[in-house]
Amino acid sequence: MQYEKVYVGVYTFTDTGGSSRPVSLVWKDGHVYRINKILSVKSAPPDHEGGLVATRYEVDIEGHIKILYYESYLNKWFVEKLL
Repeated sequence: MQYEKVYVGVYTFTDTGGSSRPVSLVWKDGHVYRINKILSVKSAPPDHEGGLVATRYEVDIEGHIKILYYESYLNKWFVEKLL
């Protein structure tokens, strides 16, 4: 199976201590998906696309478990989409 990296918009919340977390994802068509819960956070390379280590968020979006990545060196968020 082949995957592609799809960059997405992400709304984040930053608390008074400076910690940030994603709260919703904006797909390329403009649809906003609320992140119901962050299940785990770790540093890891993307599962399918390879590349440098990113922050990997396992999230619940509308009852579906999804993986969202943050590339701090580019200040960009992405998901891996099956072609």
